[in-house]
Amino acid sequence: MSYRRMGMALVAALAAALLWSAPALAASCTTAWQPVPGAPVHGSLADVSASSATDAWAVGTWGRRRTLAEHWNGSTWKRVATPNPGRVLSLLSAVITISPTDAWAVGEFGHFAHAALLLN
Repeated sequence: MSYRRMGMALVAALAAALLWSAPALAASCTTAWQPVPGAPVHGSLADVSASSATDAWAVGTWGRRRTLAEHWNGSTWKRVATPNPGRVLSLLSAVITISPTDAWAVGEFGHFAHAALLLN
């Protein structure tokens, strides 16, 4: 079979799978964005990751460049304590949730020279 025919077959299979799963996808998605109350923190979020509808993590910075992590339990966000090893700067820029008991966050910290910050 030529690469072109294989590509067309792959596209057709993918389209069929998406059409078949469309009702299930529509049932789990809303038609408009809805605000979700967060923890009362003056800061900004850089990334969010979820392993389920009742387990999500969001990370970023707050205050004077301090790390920020919040956890979603399905109904509310709660701020979780995080280390701030840098005297001037400590921030989190990305997070990935592997499972309800395994999440990783990365960022940086430092004063004049910055170093990588990895949290688990």
